[in-house]
Amino acid sequence: SFILTTKLDGSRILVIKENGKVKCFSRQGQLIEGLVDIENELSMIEEDNFVIDGELIAEGDFEDSADMYKETMKRSRIKGNKRGLKIMTYDFIQDVNDFHKGIDNTPCHTRKYNLKKLIMKYKFSHIEYLQELYIGTDVREIATQLRIAQDKNEEGIMLNLANAPYECKRSKNLLKVKVMQTCDIRIIGFEEGEGALKGTLGALITNYKANDVKVGSGYSLEEREYLWEHRYEL
Repeated sequence: SFILTTKLDGSRILVIKENGKVKCFSRQGQLIEGLVDIENELSMIEEDNFVIDGELIAEGDFEDSADMYKETMKRSRIKGNKRGLKIMTYDFIQDVNDFHKGIDNTPCHTRKYNLKKLIMKYKFSHIEYLQELYIGTDVREIATQLRIAQDKNEEGIMLNLANAPYECKRSKNLLKVKVMQTCDIRIIGFEEGEGALKGTLGALITNYKANDVKVGSGYSLEEREYLWEHRYEL
């Protein structure tokens, strides 16, 4: 079975409480300071050791997810106290030691249940639980929920395997589902790679709306070698 939730267009945040001390971190592991409203509510949680995974987003009503993202970035980058933000939580590690090990083998549906129970225990204003859109085995629901997200001008949906563990890395147990948009652009040059990619393609240089844009990801090593070797023929 699988679990579908809304794909939030904010800023990833990890809340780590260890030995009674709470800290918030970005996706890159940088400490986020000044979330005074959120930190005050986190201090209410009695448990001493846990990890909450979620998305930091701007509070308020927005025309679409792009506008919400812009406002989230604006508010979260202010120096000092950061107001008008909340955390939409969607995953939970009950023992912080499992997070340090890089994996929590508790099934996803159990982690979400434990998180929901924790959030409902307190009357938070700036910390919410992200409700599931669907839990089950009907794969047709993926397309249905994606269409609904599109109609709401949302980015897409997320798919969790219900029995999967939490892994502190990119995982096939958690997938982003969104409609891909494509366009044809002209290749105007080739850039050599660096380090392990030296002697192969580092990036294609393309022209997009009169701007030089480098496209450096999405290639296999074989494709990089072929494109670099035949760059004068293409």
